[in-house]
Amino acid sequence: MIEKIDYLKNLEFANYYDIACGKGWFTGVVLESCKAVAKVTGIDITEKFMQDFYESIGDIEAQFIACDINHYIWEENIEPVDCISLSLALHHIDNINSVMSEMYTNLSEGGFLIIYEMISDGLTLSQLNHKEFHHLHGKMDRDNGEYHQDVFTLEEVKEIIISAGFSIVYENLEKNDEICNMSPE
Repeated sequence: MIEKIDYLKNLEFANYYDIACGKGWFTGVVLESCKAVAKVTGIDITEKFMQDFYESIGDIEAQFIACDINHYIWEENIEPVDCISLSLALHHIDNINSVMSEMYTNLSEGGFLIIYEMISDGLTLSQLNHKEFHHLHGKMDRDNGEYHQDVFTLEEVKEIIISAGFSIVYENLEKNDEICNMSPE
């Protein structure tokens, strides 16, 4: 897992959205990486992570919205969104191409989309094991009626980004092969 994104160290964002924010782990990474963020909005399908999200961001002005991103209405009168992030979420979002196009439309000119995603190709043996475990988890979710697809290849991720209108200005592919402490869940 990453601690900071060096590419962001001199950037300031007035209005930052974290899509599929969960408990706010990646939100915190972005906040720690930037020079400044004035306001952050976390969006997740369930409100069970709300308290953890607020605790992870500190004193920054924030809001948490519990909804399916496919049903989120981008209000015409909101402040321009100058940073949007998705962490480990692309394969959890139904209609990802439509959602990405909406994000592109609502991102201010010169804004940033940050994607942190597991990929399914070019993996080491332990990463391959983790991918297969994750795909099994996805199958169980699908069997229970949840949307959870297998993870994408790196080229599929790039195609999703580019087909929505975004340009890739910075790419950092890290092959983290460390065994991490996973929760019993």
